[in-house]
Amino acid sequence: MVTAFHTVEDVATRLGLHPRTVHRMIREGRLRATRIGKSYRILPADLDAFAGVEPTDVPPMPPRATSIVDVPGIDAVAADRLVTATQGLWLSRGQGDGAMQFTATYDAPYRQLRFVVIGSPADVAAWMESVSQLLESVR
Repeated sequence: MVTAFHTVEDVATRLGLHPRTVHRMIREGRLRATRIGKSYRILPADLDAFAGVEPTDVPPMPPRATSIVDVPGIDAVAADRLVTATQGLWLSRGQGDGAMQFTATYDAPYRQLRFVVIGSPADVAAWMESVSQLLESVR
């Protein structure tokens, strides 16, 4: 992929600034640039970010769902088994619409297991159905 670079003079002309001003902004870290020999080169994306131009090639973010499932009154051994079974079940099913984040924590003094899941609505719904079936088999 060939990426065109901007020179300091080009950036100064585009922004209506003096080249010394552009050099100062680079030194201050306000404008990102790469030094090549005695001159600087600025990526178009860095110039757009500095100028406040919204990127046009960013794909839209798909909808994400977050679910928290609390399992009260469970001992540490059962919680560990349930977490292992849940992770294994999900990994064996594969990923649906995209990556899913999964976290489990156990609060020993309150004997409570908490799952936090973030993913596509379909993936989170499938995960919750699986956990529901596992909880029924455990209790």
